[in-house]
Amino acid sequence: MCQSRDVLFLSCLFLTVLSQDGHTLLPQNVSLRWIHDFQQQLIWAPPQHSMEKCKYEGYAKLKNTENDKEKSDMTSPWQLDFVMEGGFLEMSVKSVCGDKTSEPVVRNVTYPELVRDLQCYVTSSTQTHCIWKNTIHTPSDMGFFYHLTTAFKKNDSSPPTYDIRECPSYNITGDLRTGCDLKADVQNNMLIAFNGTLNKKPVRNTFRVVLIADVRPPALQWTVTKKRDSFQISWTKPNISMSWEYTIRYTECTETKTLQVKDNATSTTLPIVSHCPYKIAIQAKSLGGETPWTDDKDFAADTDPNAWVYAAVIIPLLIAFLAGLAILCCRENWKILFPKIPIPRDLISGISNNNNNNNNKSMGPPLYVPAEKEDNFNITLVTDPQISKPDI
Repeated sequence: MCQSRDVLFLSCLFLTVLSQDGHTLLPQNVSLRWIHDFQQQLIWAPPQHSMEKCKYEGYAKLKNTENDKEKSDMTSPWQLDFVMEGGFLEMSVKSVCGDKTSEPVVRNVTYPELVRDLQCYVTSSTQTHCIWKNTIHTPSDMGFFYHLTTAFKKNDSSPPTYDIRECPSYNITGDLRTGCDLKADVQNNMLIAFNGTLNKKPVRNTFRVVLIADVRPPALQWTVTKKRDSFQISWTKPNISMSWEYTIRYTECTETKTLQVKDNATSTTLPIVSHCPYKIAIQAKSLGGETPWTDDKDFAADTDPNAWVYAAVIIPLLIAFLAGLAILCCRENWKILFPKIPIPRDLISGISNNNNNNNNKSMGPPLYVPAEKEDNFNITLVTDPQISKPDI
């Protein structure tokens, strides 16, 4: 019995000596506990045999030291809303008793890198798309969970509340999830947690995304109307509530130029150099991002605007010249162009002679026919007196 009293006395004396020598007992039973993916607690108990009331100081840090947090005069448990920006978190606590401070008691968690190159960007007034690349540590059951906050909300001292949801529509590559489509806009910030099981142990990576910083609407819907001396260009602005400026890129002849349009306009005009062909495209830009360039629209160079006047004058003159030249040629070559046709004196004889000539030509040279001998006869006229005497 005396021995136990002696031991107790020596222990108290030893603690008193430690306190007098400037050493303070460490906090006891320090542990780090997760409430959910975005909220943690550091829990501890007071030092045993403390001779005076002590205060406690806490410190939390990530790999990115800019987000470190420090707090003094706190009580157990110390609750934090920390996003790891990966898979590492370290928290520590130390006791301050009077003017004496203990060494910190450190607790940390280190999870493997589950994803890399995470990107989340707004594609329309209500839709956001997230993509990432998997690593060798990506679990097959990994899920994407998120919580939306208001981007421009005033500071509120009340404790935050969380509405954590799983991705409603995954993009699958092979057997693993590589993307997510969800409803969110530029008025939101987003907390993201990747959860899964690796080697039969739970693992997580958490991230914070500011959606207004990455906006990628589709290419603009636009039209170009070519007028006599200008292009009338109009478009439909992106349906994302931001201030937009527009860049029109065009090639005039062989020179590439740009035209800037500001103040959320939806149309503009571009003067035309008539002899130049044109190639035109348009893009929208904002502080948070931009659209892709549209496809080029091509326009051929204009013809001479006075071409019809020239044609109206030159064509009649050319016709008159050609007509005069034709008349002159006809007069010079009238006998060749219109030879005189001979008229036969006896049409029937001509036809007969032509036939005979044709027959003779077909039968060979003509045969000799001797001329007929003509006989000469003397004719005497005798009058009958009986016939000439009249009857009485």
